Amino acid sequence: MDNRRLKKVLIIKPSSLGDIIHALPVANALKETVPEVEIDWAVFRAHEPVLAGHPAITNIIAFDRHRGGFRELSRFIRVLRAAEYDAVIDLQGLLRSGLMTLACRAGRKIGFENAREGARFFYNEKIRVSDSDMHAVDRYLLALDAFSVAAPETPRFDIAVNGADLTEAGRILKDAGIGENDEFATIAPSARWMTKRWEAEKFARLALALKERRGLKYIFIGSADEAGVMSGLEGLTGRESLAFGKTSLKGLAALLGRARLMITNDSGPMHIAAAMGTRALAIFGPTDPGRTGPYGRGHRVITSGAACSPCLKRECPEKKHMMCMKDITVEDVFRAAEEMLEEKK
Repeated sequence: MDNRRLKKVLIIKPSSLGDIIHALPVANALKETVPEVEIDWAVFRAHEPVLAGHPAITNIIAFDRHRGGFRELSRFIRVLRAAEYDAVIDLQGLLRSGLMTLACRAGRKIGFENAREGARFFYNEKIRVSDSDMHAVDRYLLALDAFSVAAPETPRFDIAVNGADLTEAGRILKDAGIGENDEFATIAPSARWMTKRWEAEKFARLALALKERRGLKYIFIGSADEAGVMSGLEGLTGRESLAFGKTSLKGLAALLGRARLMITNDSGPMHIAAAMGTRALAIFGPTDPGRTGPYGRGHRVITSGAACSPCLKRECPEKKHMMCMKDITVEDVFRAAEEMLEEKK
């Protein structure tokens, strides 16, 4: 297809937060090569804010999967069908996103040949993935081959933060005792899977060590639902340092963009930090950092080296009691953080 005739494209990538961030360079590269193209994005409403204001995205088509039931689904399908696209790119590769692709009126329906749950049967153009261990960002960029667009050497994410987001971040940092010129670490002690969580008490002890031995301030972040992760540890960390549920997604991005260092489990905030240019020190156990670790230069990953890791399991198999995470000590992470702080920004 002649890209000069490419007028309207839909990217289907509804979730999760980290995966959506990983897919942003596809929109950027396509828009940069074909400036006149309109790019829409189908996403779950909970993740819509991270796409708001993105320079490459024309329209966000949000679906609320938790409310509205059949009526909301019908509305969403009508919106998809009302727009006539030249191409639809399914970067999710599951039955649900395959059905979204099917609902669209488009001559080209593009997706991965190894898509799961039968989604590949809804595509008329399939993307071949030759290396199953490649990072998610690089895998999504393979979709550009369908438009004869070269993958960028340095992928851009461009999470758009504005003045209000920066003000929100500044207020939350001030409440935590962190001034405008203070260096600090942002710490994300939770994760969606229990098996991806390093022990909360170790995060607390690490924060204290960074402050006492390096003079580095800290703030703990996460959603309101994740506040319980640090339950009972307020006496160690200080209640003012706990900022769970206090930020919007864009406010969180602005906050992470100001941090000297991000210390985290394998989580959505880790990917936001990397996209904002903040170096991440990530603790990995059951998941594969080669596929989903922080993307780009300057980041560091710590693993225990357990023979069973990565198992990619939400529950620890064979009753191993998450030794892949528990064998990582506070001193292991502190040494890595110290080395990163010694490096040039």
